[in-house]
Amino acid sequence: MSIWYAHRHISPLHFRESPKCERLPLHLADPGHIDAAVGRSTRYLFIRRMFDIAFVLASAPASVLLVGVAAAAVAVTMGRPVFLAQERVGYRGRTFRALKLRSMCTSDGTPRPTSQDDDRITPLGAYLRQSHLDELPQLWNVLVGHMSLIGPRPEWVPLARRYECAFPEYKLRYCAPPGLTGLAQVKQGYVSTIDEVQVKVEYDLYYILNISVAMDFKILLLTSKTLFNSALSR
Repeated sequence: MSIWYAHRHISPLHFRESPKCERLPLHLADPGHIDAAVGRSTRYLFIRRMFDIAFVLASAPASVLLVGVAAAAVAVTMGRPVFLAQERVGYRGRTFRALKLRSMCTSDGTPRPTSQDDDRITPLGAYLRQSHLDELPQLWNVLVGHMSLIGPRPEWVPLARRYECAFPEYKLRYCAPPGLTGLAQVKQGYVSTIDEVQVKVEYDLYYILNISVAMDFKILLLTSKTLFNSALSR
């Protein structure tokens, strides 16, 4: 059964919640349909790439100032290193080094996902993560083409390899450029358990099948709402 038929005609019970949950069940994920959806979006992705560059350049003065202040706070409260360059899996499975402000104490290097109440997160780190300031250096990754503003979040290589073994469909996320924010982020937030990772993949695959101006605009609005609510909660 094709994804397109399933998406339009399968009973809502098969989607666990409803068709409006914006998730693609993994048993319906077809590599051919995913690749075809990206192929139809080639022109739009090129235009979006131009927008990504323009946005990063226009926001550079403000973002550099914010990163500088945050970096100074990290240096004072946690010492060095201030920035982390983590190997992550990006478009078409290619790896790149994603920049990030350090928000946790140094660990033993054992790969494990970060949970909401992770004891490695410092008080300043919790603030940086809640406000997403820790990810602001990744605008550089957007500028040089490793990432887009919107897309599936790139995962740390050791965790990505683990998830690829757990879900063969996980690799389908690599069909679209990774992003600073995405459908899974605004709908789900941080994940730590394997069941939560499966839900994230379902959100990501639904997004890839439906890449469009309307979808990206909706994600930007939801991201802005999330950041605004985070600011109010502090």
